[in-house]
Amino acid sequence: MSKHSDYLSLTASSIPHSMADYTAQDRIADRLRLPFLHSEITKLQGALAALVTERSLIRRRLHAYTYPVLTLPTEIVSEIFIAYLPAYPNRPALFGDASPLKLTQICASWRQIAHGTPRLWQAIEMPFMTEHGSQFSPNCTAIAENWLSRSSALPLSVAFDVAYGKPQLSAVGTELWNVLASHSSRWKYAQLDLRAIAPAYVAALRTMLPQLMEIDVRLPEGISGTSAVPGALSAPNLVTALVRTRVENPPIIDFLPWVQLTSLSLRDIAVSQVAPILRSAPSLVRCRLKMFDGDALEMPVLPVSLPVLETLIFDFWDQNEDPRDLFLALRTPRLKNLALFPFIDDPVGLKEYTMNRGFHLERLLVAGIGQEEKSAMLAAFPDISHLELSPDMCEANERADEWQWW
Repeated sequence: MSKHSDYLSLTASSIPHSMADYTAQDRIADRLRLPFLHSEITKLQGALAALVTERSLIRRRLHAYTYPVLTLPTEIVSEIFIAYLPAYPNRPALFGDASPLKLTQICASWRQIAHGTPRLWQAIEMPFMTEHGSQFSPNCTAIAENWLSRSSALPLSVAFDVAYGKPQLSAVGTELWNVLASHSSRWKYAQLDLRAIAPAYVAALRTMLPQLMEIDVRLPEGISGTSAVPGALSAPNLVTALVRTRVENPPIIDFLPWVQLTSLSLRDIAVSQVAPILRSAPSLVRCRLKMFDGDALEMPVLPVSLPVLETLIFDFWDQNEDPRDLFLALRTPRLKNLALFPFIDDPVGLKEYTMNRGFHLERLLVAGIGQEEKSAMLAAFPDISHLELSPDMCEANERADEWQWW
């Protein structure tokens, strides 16, 4: 304890209880004490004033400093924000890293720039799932509406997925689909799972889709002989399609404008449906077929002309004559890349087939091939620059995926 505090304690304890006890000695002590107190107060006030002044100077310096990133023009910041997201048409995460929503949570300035940059919001993946994975987030409709409104009039890259095994959408899920469908005129890239969507809500796919260039669609299965496949798409700019379906009756021949497609992947489709679809798609440059056994092909299989096809991945689950007959019916004079799953002909027969059809393969991938066939294949195709032979179907599928043609 300081001597000043000691003195305060002493004087506090010596203060008389009444003026009658306030002696001349007490008055002398008080008069001597006052100048000291005045001097101490003056010193403390000076020290406090210095601290206040220093505080003001520090505040002014901090307020005057501008972080370099905040000096960038808005246009540059917008470009940095765009580079932060996956390149369009890839769709960003909805929340967290690589999400435009995260950019809105840094500061008011960045939030304003992000909201005013439509390119940040032109790709979206729905639904917004909860941590449980199988439910729609209750506020997802409002989030989706705001997200899409910020994209202004730009073309959209959209994805709509449903939880596996869900027979139908919830009320929130239906609202979310309707929000997405209300912007269908701006769809340019679309990935759609329609298995849980009631036919009445698929009307967006029967309207004009003037900007649609690429579609990846999982169609609902037919029920009791009736079709749940939507009507023909009106998409004059569509060139790439990936269709997943197990619908066998009726066929999906009227679903897409096949004639204008340059890239086509048909997944889980009956082999009997493939031939008429391919006959309607003469502009194909890339094609991947993953088929299963369904209704038998009509015999004889008429030739299928694909005059500009360069890449073909031919994948069949079961061994029978239908896929072989379909393969032999193909007329592909410009074919360069061929993958067969599984191997459906002998090496010599395949070599004769390529020679008779007049095309020269640059890359050949064959799966499910034995050692004896492998040796014969190497002898039959000594001039192919990329010959990939694999007895393992899964490994071969991974290699085909590396071709980036589905």
